Amino acid sequence: MLLSLGGNLGLLFFFKYYDFATHLINQGLQSGGFEITVPALGLLLPVGISFYTFQTLSYTIDVYRGNLAVERSFLKFSLYVTFFPQLVAGPIVRASEFIPDIKQGIYHFLPSGEDFNYGAFQFLGGLIKKMMADWLAFGLIDRVYESPDMFTAGETLIVFYAYGLQIYGDFSGYTDMALGAARLMGF
Repeated sequence: MLLSLGGNLGLLFFFKYYDFATHLINQGLQSGGFEITVPALGLLLPVGISFYTFQTLSYTIDVYRGNLAVERSFLKFSLYVTFFPQLVAGPIVRASEFIPDIKQGIYHFLPSGEDFNYGAFQFLGGLIKKMMADWLAFGLIDRVYESPDMFTAGETLIVFYAYGLQIYGDFSGYTDMALGAARLMGF
């Protein structure tokens, strides 16, 4: 367990904080009169690294606590770690809750007619919400934030509340899209 925790968290911290740490170390070395520098690597952060890290930690902890048997199928484990609707909108789900669903077999991934209709409706509703939120941001909010002096206090106040709606629509929209996509896959 310690190897898994150390490896996962080590990779996360390496990608997220290595360059920041080298900057601080180099400043400290220079202020101390040393001419040694630790090279920064200019690493790009892998997309979703935090999500993948916490998904695998959940699996490790569930196995360690005895809530889940070790999953021998790499395909099923990979599906748990990379399940698309969760990757987009979260949340991190315990392996002991998700992997048993995967073990039900391929028929579990075939949605019923009701699930298909509900999933498609929810996905499209989320897409519309997200598009409306983007339209609101592009059409109104961005213009006011670019040139606030051109607008009255009342107009700025309206945009302040519109920004809250835009954030809600954005998050709610892609959450609905993720839930709809999961429903379309039989979950």
